[in-house]
Amino acid sequence: MTEPRPTPSIPPPTASDNQALAPAWFFALFIATMVGLGYTLKPFLADLVGAFTLVALFHGTYTRLSNVLGDRRWLASALTSSWILLVVAIPVSVVGYSLAAEVLAAFDATKEIFTAPAGVTVLLAKTRASLGAVGIQITDQHVSQLGIDVASAVRDLVLDQATLVLNSGVSIVVHFTIMLVLVLYLLVDGPRLKRFIFDLSPLPVEHEELLVQKFVSVSRGIVLGNGVSCVLQGLFGGIALFIVGLPAPILWGAAMTLAALLPVVGTSLVVLPIAAYLVMTGKVVAGVVFGSFGILQSLILDNMVKTRLIGSQARMHDLLVFLSILGGLGAFGPIGILYGPLLAVAFLTLADLYRRTYRHVVAERITRGSVTYE
Repeated sequence: MTEPRPTPSIPPPTASDNQALAPAWFFALFIATMVGLGYTLKPFLADLVGAFTLVALFHGTYTRLSNVLGDRRWLASALTSSWILLVVAIPVSVVGYSLAAEVLAAFDATKEIFTAPAGVTVLLAKTRASLGAVGIQITDQHVSQLGIDVASAVRDLVLDQATLVLNSGVSIVVHFTIMLVLVLYLLVDGPRLKRFIFDLSPLPVEHEELLVQKFVSVSRGIVLGNGVSCVLQGLFGGIALFIVGLPAPILWGAAMTLAALLPVVGTSLVVLPIAAYLVMTGKVVAGVVFGSFGILQSLILDNMVKTRLIGSQARMHDLLVFLSILGGLGAFGPIGILYGPLLAVAFLTLADLYRRTYRHVVAERITRGSVTYE
């Protein structure tokens, strides 16, 4: 009977072994924690970007208040955040109340048309008469069936959109509150966070400062460019609607403001249906004039005001601004209006740094390495 072999002892790790493995283990843990933190903060990424943008826009106000208040930074930050709340909340509340009133008034005025098949049939009969004048004939049976289908579709659409607006309103209030809290802290602790990030980055300080300056200028240009262009389109559109006698001009003007955020199509999503409605109801001249004016002012403001304001701040070509906004919307949704140009200007800044600095460094190291290898 053979005796069992003794279990070989495992040598304890030496200090040199730990020292050799420590960097790889550290970077594995560091990357894992960064990924975990990024995943945790992912729902608030848009809030963070929005907060940084607001800080960039209102940092001058915070600095002046801090100087006036004797370097009471938290008080200055609280007053600046309150000012942001007033600047945003008061106009939004006034417009929101006006919109709600006009939506109810418009629905009451048109509910007999859009919620009952008979009302839709009357509207379609007028449309049929207009089409018949140009040689397009539609039978009574088609009009009646189409009236039933349209009335049912409109009822469903009204309920769906009411639910969507309610949910979106709650979400907007929550995320805006988070942004304000972030602004409150970033105004005070922003310089310390900046130093922390700069200490982690291996880039020279002047290159890091350049990237920060580009972010500030681009975010300011995006907010000003989109804000000025969209508000002007909604304002001019609302005035035009009031002139042609269409009810609820504030409602449709606000809809044009939101639609103006979308590149390519823009306010045409609102202008063309309204122009078609005016033509179908017999106001042919008003419909043609309104449609032409809406499309013309959208082209001018989108291609001259918006792109010039953004491009002048970011120092990007108008075409790149347009493509970055369009691509950002497709990739990230509405927040892509901000992400797209920011990514584009970050690439251009890094490409310029590579062209002026890092290309020579990389070429020198490759050349030195090839000479040593030979």
